[in-house]
Amino acid sequence: MILISVSKGRNFFPSLNVLKHIKIFLIKIIHRKILLKTNRKNIYIVIIKNKDLLKLLKYKIFNLSIVGKDLVFQKNIKKIKLISFKTCLYINNDFYIITKYHNILNYYKMHNFNLKIYSSLEFFLNFNKKGIIDITETNKTLYKNFLYPNNFIFKIDLFIIYINIKKKVLNDLINYVKY
Repeated sequence: MILISVSKGRNFFPSLNVLKHIKIFLIKIIHRKILLKTNRKNIYIVIIKNKDLLKLLKYKIFNLSIVGKDLVFQKNIKKIKLISFKTCLYINNDFYIITKYHNILNYYKMHNFNLKIYSSLEFFLNFNKKGIIDITETNKTLYKNFLYPNNFIFKIDLFIIYINIKKKVLNDLINYVKY
C-alpha cells in the first residue's frame, strides 16, 4: 500500500493538481474525509494537518508528501521543489507578533513577544501594536478587512517529500516541474 499525505488547507487543491499530472485521482472518501481512495489500486491519500505531518515524517509512514516551504525550512529530508504559488505576508508589526507559523519567526530570527494561535489572525489587528504573519494566496480576506501588508517576506514553494517511491513516479514529478 502507498500512502500519499496532502496537507489540509491552502496547499490541498494545488497538491491534487500535482497528483492529477501523474494520473492519480480521488474516487471515494473512505473515513471521515481523512482517508481518500484513488483510481489506482493500493494508493491512498491521507489529509493531515501540517503540525502533525512534521511529527509523522520522522517515522516514515508516508511514501509521498506534498507540503509547503514553511514546513521544510531547516529539515534534512529528500525533497523536490515543485511550484511557487503563495506569498507570506508580514503585516503591521510594532511590538507583538501573532502567528500560526512559528517556524517562520525562528527562521527569520524574529524574537519579539510572540503568540501562537490556530484561529483567524485578522481579529488581532483591531488592537494597537499587534502584528501578524500570515500566509495567503490572493490577499482578498485581508483587503476586505482593510488590512494592507507592510512587507512580503518570501514566496511559498510547494515541495514533494519522498520515501520509498518508484523512480518512474519521481521522474514524472520532476518532468512536471520542468514544464
